[in-house]
Amino acid sequence: MLDPASQAVVDRLHAKAQAQRNGLIRHYLPQLPRLLTGRPIGVSDDMSFYKDKLLTIDPGQGELLYLLARSKGVRCAVEFGTSFGVSTLYLAAAIRDAGTGGRVIGTELEPEKVAAAKANIAAAGLTAQVDIREGDARTTLRDLPGPVDLLLLDGWPSLAMEVLQVVEPRLADGALVFVDNVGHFPGDLRAVIERLTSGQRYRSSRLPLNSGTLIGVYDAS
Repeated sequence: MLDPASQAVVDRLHAKAQAQRNGLIRHYLPQLPRLLTGRPIGVSDDMSFYKDKLLTIDPGQGELLYLLARSKGVRCAVEFGTSFGVSTLYLAAAIRDAGTGGRVIGTELEPEKVAAAKANIAAAGLTAQVDIREGDARTTLRDLPGPVDLLLLDGWPSLAMEVLQVVEPRLADGALVFVDNVGHFPGDLRAVIERLTSGQRYRSSRLPLNSGTLIGVYDAS
């Protein structure tokens, strides 16, 4: 689906994420009772464990992001949780291939991940389509250049609602909101799920990708 350069980078990163999976499962085992009962786990007190973890969308989600962004002709995509840049690559490739002249605005708290994401994006030849902002997304996304056509919520789940509240006033009519991890972290994402499924501002559907992906279409009227 992607061009050869982008696909090579994405394949390498997906392979690395797969190699880290067992370590992530062991890390979350103490939280299993809370996760199974849909209770929130909150923000970790020790973020050092996550500094080298990709925590990425899976290939099926990435391909869907690409197709949605390209078919919609997205000019401004915003993502919460850039990590090593996998989702950024799918979105940037879609924007380039659609010829909209747009950009992906990514956000990442860890400086090491910001540097790695920029290197991966450069290796794919997509630097011109990407702006990664280092810092807390609740602050870095307060200044956006124009209407947002697509928002990806894939950062720390317990902060997703606060990020949605920051970006939502900038969503274009018909904008897409793509939420990862709704199956893994239903407690932490409860407010976001309720916001997108209430029928007040969004029409939404939950897809069986990566144990649960929620997609909403924003109604600005």
